[in-house]
Amino acid sequence: MNCRNCNAVMRVDQERKVFVCPYCESIEPLDGVSAAELKGLLHDAIKDVRKESMQEARQAMQQQKALAKNRTSGQKTADAVIFVLQIWACIFLSVFSVAMFTEYTLTGIVSFVQLILLIVSMVMKHKWRMTGERKYFKVKNVCQIIAGVLIIAWIASLNVDGGSSSGSIGSIGKEEAWPTQGFGSDLPKPEGKIKYAFSDKTGFNATITGVSQTGFDDYVKACKEKGYNVDEEVTSNKYEAYDADDNKLTVDFYDGRLSVDIDKAIVWDVTRWPESEIAKVVPAPKAEKYSIQRISSNDLEIYAGELTKDQFVEYVLACQNAGYDGTYDSSRDYFYGRKDDISLRLEFKRGKLLYVDVYLLTK
Repeated sequence: MNCRNCNAVMRVDQERKVFVCPYCESIEPLDGVSAAELKGLLHDAIKDVRKESMQEARQAMQQQKALAKNRTSGQKTADAVIFVLQIWACIFLSVFSVAMFTEYTLTGIVSFVQLILLIVSMVMKHKWRMTGERKYFKVKNVCQIIAGVLIIAWIASLNVDGGSSSGSIGSIGKEEAWPTQGFGSDLPKPEGKIKYAFSDKTGFNATITGVSQTGFDDYVKACKEKGYNVDEEVTSNKYEAYDADDNKLTVDFYDGRLSVDIDKAIVWDVTRWPESEIAKVVPAPKAEKYSIQRISSNDLEIYAGELTKDQFVEYVLACQNAGYDGTYDSSRDYFYGRKDDISLRLEFKRGKLLYVDVYLLTK
């Protein structure tokens, strides 16, 4: 029986003895309907309900399939974006390590290997999602584990400075060659790993890691044998001395790191005290030769030689009389004084050299 309002198939409500429209809820009485007709109506109603239920189920399945398809498509897009970002990140790490840390040759190789491993891992992940085969999943995990270990080693190799001569990741970096020419190239090579070495006509500088206390002591002894044994000053972690040509050697030792420096002998290129304005703010020492280290409108650094200890004390007194307030430290042969906005530092070195440092504070 169809509804008079919306023409939909009406359903039987046996309890109330009426027909009910499931859409507009119109009601029709069952009066005059035989038992056979009522049975047929019930049968038709059940068929209609089943048909509607199947249609609703089919629509729900179609909606789920559409959602799953959209979700899969979105996942593929996200995977593709992540894949591209990971590739670029790996390339950046590889190029960065080679370009910025050229002394770490093996570090660049490690970063390149982890790049390959991560690419293989991402390809295996894609295949596993497409096929569901476990072998791709296992290969992916193995590649990621190895790449992770290499990343840890990569980071450690950039941070460890090679404080130990054996067993540390820092020791995988490229070692500098000990200079064979230039100033100071006749120095012996110490134990440990050479991190930096420079030698030219003006000076020498080198840094060595992985050095022990015994290595420092042995190196000082070797430098003495090379002639750096004049006016020695030695402690447990520092050695200073000159050679016969007045070239100064400084060897510093701290926490397994050795620093070796040679300052070329002073060049006495001036025979008169400078006549610049900055030089006029202090008395002129009584010396026959000078070496200007630095001079500007507000700064003067100069050596005067050769003077006696008494002449140095005499010069300190002359500066005090000129208005520089300060105290002379006789134990260190050192004087620091101030006059208005001018600072003055004097030192007596090696029993014959006067060092003068003048600085204009407010200019």
